[in-house]
Amino acid sequence: MRGSSHDPPPAHRGKQLAGLLLLASVLVAVMVIAPRLNPSPDRSIERPEPPPPLPGPEFVTRAGSVIDVDFAADGHGFALWGRCTRPLDNKRCGPRLLVTEDGDHWQVRKFPLLSAIEVRSHHYRRQLVALGGCTVAVGPVNGHRMISDDCGRHWHVVLPTVKRTLERIPKGGILERSCAEPATTPASCRDTRIVVIPPGSGRPALLANEPAVDDPAPEPVPTHDGRWWVTGRDRATGRPAVAVSEDDGRSWSVATLPFDGGPIDRVMLASRNGHAYAVLVDRYSGGAGRLVSIFHRENGSDWERTWHATTSAAPSSMSGVPIVAPRDVLSVVDAEDGVRYRSDDHGRTFEAAVGTSVVSPRWTRGGYVARSAEEPGRWFRATDGVRWQPIEFPHP
Repeated sequence: MRGSSHDPPPAHRGKQLAGLLLLASVLVAVMVIAPRLNPSPDRSIERPEPPPPLPGPEFVTRAGSVIDVDFAADGHGFALWGRCTRPLDNKRCGPRLLVTEDGDHWQVRKFPLLSAIEVRSHHYRRQLVALGGCTVAVGPVNGHRMISDDCGRHWHVVLPTVKRTLERIPKGGILERSCAEPATTPASCRDTRIVVIPPGSGRPALLANEPAVDDPAPEPVPTHDGRWWVTGRDRATGRPAVAVSEDDGRSWSVATLPFDGGPIDRVMLASRNGHAYAVLVDRYSGGAGRLVSIFHRENGSDWERTWHATTSAAPSSMSGVPIVAPRDVLSVVDAEDGVRYRSDDHGRTFEAAVGTSVVSPRWTRGGYVARSAEEPGRWFRATDGVRWQPIEFPHP
């Protein structure tokens, strides 16, 4: 029987068959590999609240810049670098991991493909945590985080499912706030819990003995003197409350701040050599907010308000966290004018400080880090909170 004039020639039919076989093999490979790459949708999730975006430039430059940096107490440090193809690009920005084992000399590591690490150009978030030694965590991103225990050479995915409880915070661990209600956004969460991210596995765990405060918000790492701090609200009065632990979270001491000035957005803690400060901030957005009050206490005494906002008070706002330097010098960076103010009398009076102009200072286990006020891609480090030294990152 003669073939129809519409039938393709034998050679063309062979090409069609080969194409179909190739397509089928690709589909089979995707079906096999996909479950290994994606976390199971059927899991109970306690999503850690993402940290607030850091104030700064609106996009990562095409030349690339460091978006986040963190140091461990042993000298190990990590930096997250990204480069976007165009401003305000929400796609991946070619992230790289910069690694140092001595605080000075850096190496460049690539991230694995499909690692779910998104360096968004307009999200300057704290998404990198040095856990000590060569262990580093990135995320949480899309409900899970990436962990490496060999300085970024190999990675594994850690899901946010909480299946165990720890009696104490292990050395190198971090604290996060989490919502006990599955599929609930942090803003609408009615049952906030504290979770511990241990340095070994990176798998989150509940803390056996939480401080007795409502809506707890922990500092991620201990302060300079080794104390762990959690802020929240007093369960009886609703006032701002502060909890501190000196035994790695096994017990907590809770105190209510004598504040009647109305609602606030955030309480920030800093302590060093027996002196502690609680800084109350309102209208908090993008890592900065309006200064409301400053409280001080020494060696566990009662909290005393040493500063409150007035129309002529300076500083009027704060960028990043409060800085406590040796000899109990308190410093804050004004978010409005970028001036760093220092106080020698526990926050009662301030004067403008002379030196490097930085924004968004943050405490790490290896000292303070901050970005340059003039060059957004430039970072500085001050182990003592006073002398800011530029961090010389390599260009990937």
